[in-house]
Amino acid sequence: MALPTEVVIQRVNEDVRGWVGYFYYGGCSRDFSALRWFLEERVRIYLRRKYQQKSRGYKAYPYTYLYDTLGLFKIPMKPPWSPAAKASG
Repeated sequence: MALPTEVVIQRVNEDVRGWVGYFYYGGCSRDFSALRWFLEERVRIYLRRKYQQKSRGYKAYPYTYLYDTLGLFKIPMKPPWSPAAKASG
């Protein structure tokens, strides 16, 4: 029997928040971008299998549905600091 979607999203969010909190200050936006894509794909696969849909799930489960409706954690793509100005001359 499948878990309710809210429980699955809550557990995923807990893990992702911990991982992002640990690695956020390392300047790994490329890795976060790959993680974000992977996470979105896996959630769509879960939803397609749960509701037995044949499509890829992009129309049925767009980004707004994943983040606004389900409450999936949005991984930050920029570091919390601004880059230092380069000295010239």
